[in-house]
Amino acid sequence: MRVRYRDVDGRVREGGPDQVRAVPLERCEPLREPHAYNGRTSILTRYWSATTGAMVVCGSERLMHAAMLLDFDAAITCFSACATEIAWEDGSAHGTASPAFFARTADGRRLAIVHPGRAEPDGARERQALEMAAQAAGWTLTNLDVPIGVRLAWLKVVANFRFPEGREVGARPGRASP
Repeated sequence: MRVRYRDVDGRVREGGPDQVRAVPLERCEPLREPHAYNGRTSILTRYWSATTGAMVVCGSERLMHAAMLLDFDAAITCFSACATEIAWEDGSAHGTASPAFFARTADGRRLAIVHPGRAEPDGARERQALEMAAQAAGWTLTNLDVPIGVRLAWLKVVANFRFPEGREVGARPGRASP
């Protein structure tokens, strides 16, 4: 099993899961940015995070909604998206798996967050590869349940108030100007 990632200086690195134990993946840029192509069913997005004070690259609206949830989680101090690719082999089968996000919590835990709502034909093998990599690297593998319906609509509304350009200079955060 090999883990590819882009370090904090922007260089692509590769190593075993145990070799990335000390790498702050929650602060790393995406390994590669998603790109548009004919037939793509998702919309490429970016989300400005108040937690990190930077744009988070999201490969779909669903990932953007997950980023919104992470941004509102008081336990999360930093997070990034699409930071790694884990290459795995199981006999003659092989493939890659990528956590959707890496996050650091206030108590120092490192989270590898699985793609919300993603269903793949090799989902069980991908999950097993992610679990093995997480154990070797010291990550806590977790799922993130993105809301739907009214809860999602309200998440979007509230998230709009976190964008800096949505406020006038001197206005209090979260309050609309008269």
